[in-house]
Amino acid sequence: MSRDYIILPIFFLSSSLWAGNVSALKAEAIIGAEAANEGQFKYQVSIQVHKRHICGGGIIADKFVLTAAHCFINDLRRYVDLPYKVVAGTSDLSANSSVEVNGDMVYTLARFAPPPYDNDIAVLKLSQSLGLDSNPKLSKLDLPKPGNYYVGEQAVLVGYGYSEIRPRFDLYTQEIFGYTKTNHLLRRTQVRILDKDVCNAEPAKYKLNAHKQLCGRVIRDGSQVRGTCRGDSGSPLVINNTIIGVLSTGSTTCDDSDEATWYSRVSQFLRFIGNAVKDANRRSIRFDEIRQS
Repeated sequence: MSRDYIILPIFFLSSSLWAGNVSALKAEAIIGAEAANEGQFKYQVSIQVHKRHICGGGIIADKFVLTAAHCFINDLRRYVDLPYKVVAGTSDLSANSSVEVNGDMVYTLARFAPPPYDNDIAVLKLSQSLGLDSNPKLSKLDLPKPGNYYVGEQAVLVGYGYSEIRPRFDLYTQEIFGYTKTNHLLRRTQVRILDKDVCNAEPAKYKLNAHKQLCGRVIRDGSQVRGTCRGDSGSPLVINNTIIGVLSTGSTTCDDSDEATWYSRVSQFLRFIGNAVKDANRRSIRFDEIRQS
């Protein structure tokens, strides 16, 4: 079974999407997870296009969200020009009590490229402040210190919840993958951080780059299928309010027992994050301005 680098379906839809037809825009999220309580994960956001969830992300400052590069850059290394928006402050995307802010700029690493996606991290700058100081529904994550690999530790992962798996066969890749159904709810689960040798022992085309990536598996309770899926991309992996990883890739079946999920190791990208937040003009950083709807 091959590893699915969670490239969002919007990158492969017909040109009708650019004209405003988003009926085919799909995303998936954590399978077998529990619903989060309202206000439990104030740092989590939904990145959306035309009110459709496409990626998760974590608030790291009043105008900045940390997420995955492949939410915006396709396999041809081209920026997908869409009116990205952040929805925050809610555990239910169907509710009307959320905070919505347009995106302003996407910062990615210039060397980000198709598989193995070992630079799959992005900073999303917002067009205005989220109001962290005045809104009790919002909070920000702390950045990690370098040097900790977290092997054996438990971390928290949340995503906007999809509760059902329906296996489908991809005629192009000749593979079975998981397809899920949304219920708009934020869901939470526990992830065990694995040693790189465990992940590299799995049958996959690419090997984990332990310097820039970490891997983990959703902790099971019984035989129920559990794992990450499309649309979880960009969601923060968190220990004690510290974001240690950004979800990048997982199993095509959305079952972590098949293949562990890979995350970008945030501690290895602290300089990039700092430069992006300061809007520093560096040759290593790619800047893409977000068009407004």
